[in-house]
Amino acid sequence: MGNAYKETCATNTNMCPRGNRVLWAIHNFMMWLGWVAFMCVIVCSARYFRHYWRKSIYIHTIFGGVVVNLTVAGVIMAWVRNY
Repeated sequence: MGNAYKETCATNTNMCPRGNRVLWAIHNFMMWLGWVAFMCVIVCSARYFRHYWRKSIYIHTIFGGVVVNLTVAGVIMAWVRNY
């Protein structure tokens, strides 16, 4: 352990004390995409497209499943790299 956790990731290398920076960037992008972009689609499909609900329910369900899968994948990535 020692000083490894006190170092920052502000170096030009791809390695941080907690794992590869590229993998953390992918993790962060997955979380942002799922919880910002896709959740906006989910909220809009349930709230603002009610008059198209027969078609909108499929969009709502598909994007909800995608968000669940992205979240589970991101949690597993973070868990594996932290422990």
